[in-house]
Amino acid sequence: MSTPVSVTGDREADDPPERRSRPELYSGVPLLRQTRGMKVGLAAIGIGAGAGPATLRAVARAADATGFATLWMGQHVVLFDRHDSRYLYFEQGQFAVPATTDWLDPFVALSAAAAVTSRIRLGTGICLVPQHNPLILAKQVASLDRLSDGRFVFGIGIGWLGEELAALGIPFARRADRTREYVALMRRLWSEDITTFHGEFGSVDGVRSFPKPVRGGRLPVVPGGESRAALARAAQYGDGWHGFNLSPEGRRPSESLCSGVCCSVGSVIPPRSRSWWHRSRSRFVPPIWSGIMRRASTRSRSW
Repeated sequence: MSTPVSVTGDREADDPPERRSRPELYSGVPLLRQTRGMKVGLAAIGIGAGAGPATLRAVARAADATGFATLWMGQHVVLFDRHDSRYLYFEQGQFAVPATTDWLDPFVALSAAAAVTSRIRLGTGICLVPQHNPLILAKQVASLDRLSDGRFVFGIGIGWLGEELAALGIPFARRADRTREYVALMRRLWSEDITTFHGEFGSVDGVRSFPKPVRGGRLPVVPGGESRAALARAAQYGDGWHGFNLSPEGRRPSESLCSGVCCSVGSVIPPRSRSWWHRSRSRFVPPIWSGIMRRASTRSRSW
């Protein structure tokens, strides 16, 4: 599915090398000549039919060559035939993807996509951070970012499926606090030669984590979700916002809620986050699958 996303400062490629070198593959396929104010992303790999190796490579190459700005993949480790946790994006409350569907690990799948592309940004949409050991996750993120030459965008979430977290031995309660702490630790690991960190959910002393992302601790971290709490997380420590399954009309409640969150947290959020919410000229755009509103600041200008 195609995804309108608001991203400025992205790499321009009116005629990508892949398209020039193999024009026979793209005969009759229009190149997306996008403005700097609006970019279009794609969420179409790693799940179901998109999990096949040949399909994954073909979709990634075509998206890169035809001008899509971003390529996204979500994450679930295990699914269930039935679950008590309510899926908020579907009226019946059940997850729309059957539990028997092939679902690749996003870091493995996006690494495969990175190997056959050169321009398109690659993103997790989204990675369920509290399911992971933060040291291992920091290594996976940094490795993918380096292999893709700095093209990775780290879309994150706290998770909604309590049964999945229970199967992994992770408490469902306070998963938002756990995510916040893990992101803080990972940013330290990405930017420091030696890291000592003492938190509520874990501590490390004198560790080295290499390689670093191309931008170090400035690698974009993009929280997802439409609740007031989710938008507050994006305002407080995110580099953007990742919405889901919003129509042009459906985005307006989130836009209004976002304005309310800005007002309520504007006096307490760090200045780097406040500059995004209060000075950004970007607009919420109508995602079909997911969307990003990035903040207009020097910290994220490169993506």
